[in-house]
Amino acid sequence: RILLDASRAKTAAQRAIVAGDIYYTSALGTPELRQAIARHYAEHLGVAIGPERVIVTAGSSAALLLVMGLLVDRDQQILLSDPGYPCNRHFVRVLEGEPVGVPVGPLTNYQLSADLIEAAWSTRTRGVLIASPSNPTGTQVPPDELRRIAATCARLGGRLIVDEIYLGLTYDGPPQTALAIAGEHADDIFVVSSFSKYFNMTGWRLGWVIAPERHVR
Repeated sequence: RILLDASRAKTAAQRAIVAGDIYYTSALGTPELRQAIARHYAEHLGVAIGPERVIVTAGSSAALLLVMGLLVDRDQQILLSDPGYPCNRHFVRVLEGEPVGVPVGPLTNYQLSADLIEAAWSTRTRGVLIASPSNPTGTQVPPDELRRIAATCARLGGRLIVDEIYLGLTYDGPPQTALAIAGEHADDIFVVSSFSKYFNMTGWRLGWVIAPERHVR
C-alpha cells in the first residue's frame, strides 16, 4: 500500500507539472493536503485532528526549525536525548539557543524519561524534543512514559516536541502517535512528521507539523 501511495503521488505530480499547476500556495499548505493529513490521523492512527492544526513544510527539518523559531530565544534550552539525531541540536543553535544533550542508555530504552527530564530541567529550559521511534537507536517511548513526559513538561511550563517521522516502521504492534497517547496534554504538544520515510517519498522535502491551534499563525 505504501509503494502504491508513492506511485500515485508521482503520477499526480507529473500531471500537475504538465498541466502547468505550478504556483505559490498558502504558507500553511493547501487546504486539500492539510485535510488529507488530518484524515490519515483519523483513519490510520485513531485520533481526530482538526486540519487547522496541520502546517505543511518543506520536509521535517523545516518543521523542526519552525517550532524552534517559535519556542527558542537566545540562551534558552531544549532538552535532547544523547545519543540522538545529530542535526537536532543545530535547529536549536541556529536560534542562538542551547541544546542540552541528556545521556540515555538501556535503563530507559535509549530514550528520555520523565525523571531524566525533571532532573535536567533548568530555569532556561523551554521544552523537550523526543523522537519515537528514534534515530539512531530505533527505540520507542512506551505510552505510559510518554504520558508522564507530557505531564512533566506541562507542569514545568515547557513544551513537548515529538518527532514521529519513523512512526509506522514498527514491528511489535500498531503505531501509536503521541497525539493519541498524551491524554489531556495532546492539544499542547507539537508533532513533526514527513512523507519521506513511511510513505517512501524520500527527496520530496514534504513534511508537516501538528501544532497547538493557538500557535499555528
